[in-house]
Amino acid sequence: MARYLISFDDGAMTFPEEDLPAVGQAAHAVVREAQDAGVWIFGPDSGRPDVFLYGSRGGGQDRSAMSPPSDRHSEPALLARIARTLFTHDAAGNLVDVNEPGGPRAPRFYLAWNEHGVIWRVRHDVPPALADRLAAIVAAQPASDDLEQPLACAAPICAALAEHAPVAADHDGGIEYMFPDPLDARARTVALNADGAGVLERWLPQWQGYATTGLPLVAVLVDGAAVSVCACVRFPGDTTEAGVETHQAFRGGGHAVAVTAAWAQAVRARGIFPLYGTSWRNRASQRVAAKLGLIRVAGSLSIV
Repeated sequence: MARYLISFDDGAMTFPEEDLPAVGQAAHAVVREAQDAGVWIFGPDSGRPDVFLYGSRGGGQDRSAMSPPSDRHSEPALLARIARTLFTHDAAGNLVDVNEPGGPRAPRFYLAWNEHGVIWRVRHDVPPALADRLAAIVAAQPASDDLEQPLACAAPICAALAEHAPVAADHDGGIEYMFPDPLDARARTVALNADGAGVLERWLPQWQGYATTGLPLVAVLVDGAAVSVCACVRFPGDTTEAGVETHQAFRGGGHAVAVTAAWAQAVRARGIFPLYGTSWRNRASQRVAAKLGLIRVAGSLSIV
């Protein structure tokens, strides 16, 4: 089946402000029609409250999203960028899904922080009264440069959420990184697309779908088969995030470092900002970040 990637640059649409509701309705109609035809659509977000839409064929599900509203302009820009890269949002700026192919539901609560501030998001189905309580808890939390453990406000947040529905005991927390400039991209990697996806079949078949998106995917080959891969696992507006895997039989050879550096270089060549994220428990992934000289920019916590 043919696949298509269509993007509209910032500024491609100009219209009077009073026409925005009609334009929004028309844009959503186009997205829904495109979804039914199997077309991916996304519009880059430049950090302003511009409309950001993407759609994919997904059983008729409407996965359109909008940037958070302008009352969040006081948030640290990089933290807000991370949030909108990791998750899709509704018109109110609340979380909908994880921003990945066939993405699962977003967590009920998301928190990100660094020395410049703290941001938070709730899923769209969190009751407004509960969201107000959570906002008050976060408002009392000072910024922190400790990115390796949950903030002190995590415990009262969990307690408040538990009054509405059970809270998962195991929270998903970790560190977000940005890439240094310049990057040391290794020459022994290859870029893959749909035509070359067959090299993933032997060791990494679960990554074949990523080769058909038209987005950067980089691999290391051994005997003609991909043994390590890095791809965009968050659909990009102006930013995307790396997904990396090396088959267990080939770990320890520096392959993850090589593919990640080459992937970030390819993403930058598209005018997209690359991020790298890892959980607090994933020491192997943190070692990859250290070898690449990645810059730690945020801690994050997701509560289901």
